[in-house]
Amino acid sequence: MQGELIRDAIDVNDAGVVERVLLAAQNTLALPSSWHRLMVRGSYYFSTPDGSLPTTPGWYFICDEAGVALYVGEAEDLNARLNSSNGSLDNFANTRRTQDSARNFLKRFVQIGLVRALRVGVVEEDRVTCAVPVSAPLSKLDRCNVEKVFGLFRQRLLAPPAVRAV
Repeated sequence: MQGELIRDAIDVNDAGVVERVLLAAQNTLALPSSWHRLMVRGSYYFSTPDGSLPTTPGWYFICDEAGVALYVGEAEDLNARLNSSNGSLDNFANTRRTQDSARNFLKRFVQIGLVRALRVGVVEEDRVTCAVPVSAPLSKLDRCNVEKVFGLFRQRLLAPPAVRAV
């Protein structure tokens, strides 16, 4: 018997469904309005200095200045995750933490000059639910599954159009 991925409403075992999810993200990320500068504020936090992000659920793609995708995450509130002291802290100020999230590595690497500038692209949940189609809001399982799909295909989603066709 072939193993199947655990899922809820979005059937990540169906290649056609996964392709529609990817296309929805690709089309959204092609819009300049989906992109924002991302700064490290006060050593511990992220912020988008150009203004707030949507307060809706969705996913975010953190890229370097060349557009290389470094990290994909999901959020119940995109603005709170990347623009608030609580959502963007990632336990970084806690001196008793036993490990650091990848987001903390990004913050530090910006501070020490290994990464010069960050941008963030956002894909709101409704873009995906309309493409599949399923009803919103998505379950936590579906959001996490879509995050994994986006993470695995992040280079394809952000590749220039001529490269995508290859």
